[in-house]
Amino acid sequence: MKPNSAYIVDANKSSRLDLHHRLTARGLQARSFAEHADFIDELPNLGPGLIFMDVGNGSENGFNIIEAVAKTALVSPIIAMTQFADVYIAVATIRRGATDFLVKPIQDVELSNAVDGCLNILSERHSIADQMQQDGALLSRLTSREVEVLRLVAGGSGNKQIADQLGVSVRTVETHRATIAKKLNVANSVAAVALLSRYEAAKSAHDARILVAAGKA
Repeated sequence: MKPNSAYIVDANKSSRLDLHHRLTARGLQARSFAEHADFIDELPNLGPGLIFMDVGNGSENGFNIIEAVAKTALVSPIIAMTQFADVYIAVATIRRGATDFLVKPIQDVELSNAVDGCLNILSERHSIADQMQQDGALLSRLTSREVEVLRLVAGGSGNKQIADQLGVSVRTVETHRATIAKKLNVANSVAAVALLSRYEAAKSAHDARILVAAGKA
């Protein structure tokens, strides 16, 4: 099931209600917050969704809110909103972790494009996050030695090379490889390496989003 939640964070009541109505009309389950602090407090209890956040006049406080939310809700795209059509504000919010930027009053076509684009991003991130969690759980079954063997296999080393490097017999390496495949619920070492590679690629992308949200990338 694709995530279809939307969260609106806007101190302006009329703007908040209008956006709530428009998002609900698109089939999204919208929830509104008048204060940034209330939303951040509730954030750990919320599922993945689109986050529409007013950043005011482009003050540092608004950017810090974007950054704080981006660090916590890594899967959820953030659509920053403001009444000021300012390039500096747009660039700053994107650098702090926002996915899109809309200027109020938001036109229907702009809202539609933002929702469609961010729903696609959300669905993709959600699927990757689920897969990463599953792969991580499987990999956690391995002992440190088994992880070491798997990484050597992934690096292209054969059984004899691995045995020499670890100071064990070839038979021991073969046993490790068979055990690894069994623990990971895969048919062979090729599939085990593929699982490890998929997990590490997803984790790398996840960590990169953390760095972007922290303003370090």
